[in-house]
Amino acid sequence: MIAPVLPPLAEWESFYVIIGSSAAALTGLQFVVIALSADVKVGGEAEMQAFATPTIVHFCAVLLVAAIVSTPGQTA
Repeated sequence: MIAPVLPPLAEWESFYVIIGSSAAALTGLQFVVIALSADVKVGGEAEMQAFATPTIVHFCAVLLVAAIVSTPGQTA
């Protein structure tokens, strides 16, 4: 039998599944907010990009880490 690559993180699997699901949902909601606020002329495009881009990048980074850690071990 092959041992998992990340045995100390095996007990954290449910945590990473929950965090990954939350990050995916919040990323989707961010796109909804961007679409709904496109018609509002409160700020300029630069303000929207300054707010939206880092938020999406951070949520996607959390989603990527959660996906990598939650992936079951591969056998050779």
